[in-house]
Amino acid sequence: MSPYSQSSIQPAAPDKSGASFGRSSDGLLVALVGENSYAMVPARGGQHYLATGWRISRPMAEWTRSDFYSHFGDLADEGAFRAKVLEQAQHCREKQALGRLRLAGGAHTPWGQSQGGTIYAEGVVSHSTAGHGGFKLSAERNRKVHTLLRAPGGWYEEDECWAIVAITFPQLFTSLERRYAEQTVKDSWPDAWEEISGTRKRRFSTSSPYWPPSSPVLWNASLHSAANMVTMSKSAASSCRRPNTVSGVSASSSIRIGMASMMAHRASPAGAGGRPDDSSARSRPAAFAP
Repeated sequence: MSPYSQSSIQPAAPDKSGASFGRSSDGLLVALVGENSYAMVPARGGQHYLATGWRISRPMAEWTRSDFYSHFGDLADEGAFRAKVLEQAQHCREKQALGRLRLAGGAHTPWGQSQGGTIYAEGVVSHSTAGHGGFKLSAERNRKVHTLLRAPGGWYEEDECWAIVAITFPQLFTSLERRYAEQTVKDSWPDAWEEISGTRKRRFSTSSPYWPPSSPVLWNASLHSAANMVTMSKSAASSCRRPNTVSGVSASSSIRIGMASMMAHRASPAGAGGRPDDSSARSRPAAFAP
């Protein structure tokens, strides 16, 4: 029997979590959190995945598959769908409590003219452009970024480098964003993360047949440590200066579920998709609405 043929879930008003669940006109398990809608969409082999929509004006019972777009991660069952939606609901509550402010467009960024942005705090502003986006830190704020990850100009693109801003100023981000940010830094700059967090990989002895290492790693030899730190710092800063840095997607789909709404929803044929108030790839969750 299809999991969509019957269900104990009935359309309901949002509970204290801020989420409501129901069924679409074509039998999909769906949910609504604020202006963000979610659907558990069937895939091949009896699998399912999470799709999202935005500002669907019709009642939930009139929604259809065509209202949803993108693939934001596999779902094992209805329980997993509910958990993902409730996670987004908590994220939205926390984000609202942070009191982020909208910013008009027009500013110049490395990715083109800003079409709008979000003020997280004084000196911490995200910008969205037609093709990309990211954060701009003031000089004072940028000095607080760890030297291994600091971008000299204070620009941090949205695919990965946004996470540097989040781990530097965790009080400005939701718990969901902080989790994604930490994982992103671990994946993108593992050596820097180990240095910053105090967890290090095994060191090589100078008598080891693998000495010297073929790529920058952290080790105990003081003569090499300083030079290695400089190499790591330059590498991280360089990647954050590149306007269109897009990395692999090993952790991508789950991260998109939150940051796809972190920067600001972009218009698309199906509605507005894109980044969490400001975001999208292996570095972000998929439905952080601004």
